[in-house]
Amino acid sequence: MPTKHIDEELWKKIEAKTVDVVIHTKKMVKDTDILQAIIQKGMEQTSMDDLINYISSKKRK
Repeated sequence: MPTKHIDEELWKKIEAKTVDVVIHTKKMVKDTDILQAIIQKGMEQTSMDDLINYISSKKRK
């Protein structure tokens, strides 16, 4: 799997979501599996306009 940087704040959210899934399912789940699921869902629901707006807002900051 390619390695990319994920900032600490975002990674903490992934870890927290993983804990929530483990509690709800009562099964062990890898944080990377949760990350992949979130990325997949985001890929399905994110439009080109969403990405352009996100990039534009990041440049303004």
